[in-house]
Amino acid sequence: MTLQNQLEYSGRWLFRWRSFLPLIVLAAAIPALIDHRFPAGSHALQEWWNVLCLTVALSGQLLRFYTVGQVPRRTSGRNRREQVAESLNTTGIYSAVRNPLYLGNCLIWLGLAAVPQSLALWLIVALLFWLYHERIILAEEAFLERRFGEEFRQWAAVTPVFLPRFSRWRAAVLPFSFRHALGREYLGAFAIISAFTTVEMLMDSAVLGRFVFPVGWLIAWLLSLVAFLVIRILRKKTRVLQVEGR
Repeated sequence: MTLQNQLEYSGRWLFRWRSFLPLIVLAAAIPALIDHRFPAGSHALQEWWNVLCLTVALSGQLLRFYTVGQVPRRTSGRNRREQVAESLNTTGIYSAVRNPLYLGNCLIWLGLAAVPQSLALWLIVALLFWLYHERIILAEEAFLERRFGEEFRQWAAVTPVFLPRFSRWRAAVLPFSFRHALGREYLGAFAIISAFTTVEMLMDSAVLGRFVFPVGWLIAWLLSLVAFLVIRILRKKTRVLQVEGR
């Protein structure tokens, strides 16, 4: 097996398990959480820092939300077993960057990794996600090149892999669908709030030497849980979030 084939094979494997493998990163964060200290001994400063990190993470989720709200059916999906693409997305956000969903993922995880204020942890997460997504992107783009040929090569030649170039922006073919995006991305938003709430609870408990319930974060988590359950019921039991052609 050639190196190219090995990289593509590993990329397909990572693609299949991409929703679960990032959880391994949480294990690496445990030492940083245990050894954490409030900046300048101030819990208030820590809370402001957490909000800043949450803003970065939510910007990544917002990018994902915007992306999936404009794509047609059977593209940019959450399929795990294999790549699926009935058409090639080249307009809207895809005219500025080839992998907006993975860019969103990186913002989410880098925002979360920054919370303990451990440079070592942040650099480890950044490196792991670069290597992780690099192989998935390689496998996906090999699939797209075989599927769409010259159309893909022309688009890839002028569209950056990861850092957007908005000077090449072209309006999306499909209008933005809030209902479709909500039905696809509600789990991600809930996961972000859950992760930040858990990290905040662990850090506060480690610093104060006793189990702590961060009231503000728990309220935010409960509200996000209610929203998650409502949206999930709408998605599973009704057609409210179904959009024709999406």
